[in-house]
Amino acid sequence: DDCPPVFGVYRSSRLRLFEHPQTPALLHPASLLRFRRNVHSEAGEDGIIAFLVEALGIDHGFCFEFGAWDGVFASNCRFWYEHGWDGLMVEAEEDKFQVLRRNYRNLPNVALVNAIMEVEGANSMGALVAEHAGREQEVTVLSIDVDGLDFLFFSSLGVDGSFRPLIIIVECNGFIRPDLPVSISQEESNNNMQQSLLLFKRKGQELGYTLLCFTQNAIFVRADLYPAVLAHLGGTPPPASVSRLYADALLINWNDMLLNVRATRSGMPPALVKAETEHFGSFQAHVTVEEALERARAEEERGEPE
Repeated sequence: DDCPPVFGVYRSSRLRLFEHPQTPALLHPASLLRFRRNVHSEAGEDGIIAFLVEALGIDHGFCFEFGAWDGVFASNCRFWYEHGWDGLMVEAEEDKFQVLRRNYRNLPNVALVNAIMEVEGANSMGALVAEHAGREQEVTVLSIDVDGLDFLFFSSLGVDGSFRPLIIIVECNGFIRPDLPVSISQEESNNNMQQSLLLFKRKGQELGYTLLCFTQNAIFVRADLYPAVLAHLGGTPPPASVSRLYADALLINWNDMLLNVRATRSGMPPALVKAETEHFGSFQAHVTVEEALERARAEEERGEPE
């Protein structure tokens, strides 16, 4: 494909190089991050999806990814296409779409669309799947990565009640304290700041989805399928605390996520500083794994924030 060779090295070595040295001992024992593996994904999503696909007994599925870029680097769906799955890839930028076309020239089972996604209308998620795969097509894996509007598109799942993917991966980042229960402005969120993991979790519950894992992407399963996931875990539930999910993500992405979070927060984004200061009494730019783990332990003891 047209992905620069250095990216291949980056993909294969990322998990090993970026882990915190104490990850095996500190990671929650039932965390889905223990199944992490990269082929094309960025932070272990390929392995986590593989676990969920096995838990749900799926042999052949359908992926839908938008914000597809070249369809290879950091893709949460490419691995499955290479194993014969069908799918739909949407990329808005023309130059990236042309690279996507070249990279998928030998995968005729994947529809490629150059379009700007919409919450409603002809380019909405449900409408595009219906147009290119048929109204009866069930989406196994939905991957949303549009650098800022992700929460908006995730929320739009409530608009079309017939569009009910089994597994959802949505970019969430980690710049905001995971337990912040209030939203930041849409303008700031659109600048790839997103919203807090807690708001993603609550929106997922409202839409009928259970938050399972966080990698800088929030990974959900449809709530009616959660018992099958739990059974595949041997009956031990994955962590429900957003602070714990966040701390675990820092452990596996220690040398990357932590630097990105610190760089963003040190810029003192006004809307984020205002929201966290008003709710928590202060804004902390310098995040550490140790403090994240301590916050996780406290949240697990007292329960989810109001």
